[in-house]
Amino acid sequence: MEILNNVTYLWLIAGAILVIAEFIILPGVGFLFAGLGAIITGALLEFGLIGGPMIPWVVFFVATLAWTLILWKPLKNYKLNHGEAAQFSDVIGKKAVLLKPLAPGMTGQARWSGTIMNAKLDPNNTATLMEGTEVTITRVEGNVLVVK
Repeated sequence: MEILNNVTYLWLIAGAILVIAEFIILPGVGFLFAGLGAIITGALLEFGLIGGPMIPWVVFFVATLAWTLILWKPLKNYKLNHGEAAQFSDVIGKKAVLLKPLAPGMTGQARWSGTIMNAKLDPNNTATLMEGTEVTITRVEGNVLVVK
């Protein structure tokens, strides 16, 4: 197979596989940086800007390091601002109604926006709340509303 004999295409294919692996198989491992480094190496080989047996490997490691330095902080900030905690930011501060009495340490149920969800009391709340009490959502832990 001719394509497998061309080192340029091997670098480009490896880069694509690494980028895909980052998003589908093992997110957060850093394959994205290595994949971009491999794609840069393949592109430089394709345009004849580098050559030889060792230079592509040096370019790959330098490009991977460069992509890591460029993208690490923006991706980390993106994950913090768009991760699981941010998914529920529109729920915080909203009102829900208890469907059962709720005591500290217990899990009950509350109706929020027409949906019945599990609920528990905020650790700062020590009083038992009765059925029908309107509560405020302080945070979301998994699929449980934390209320006060």
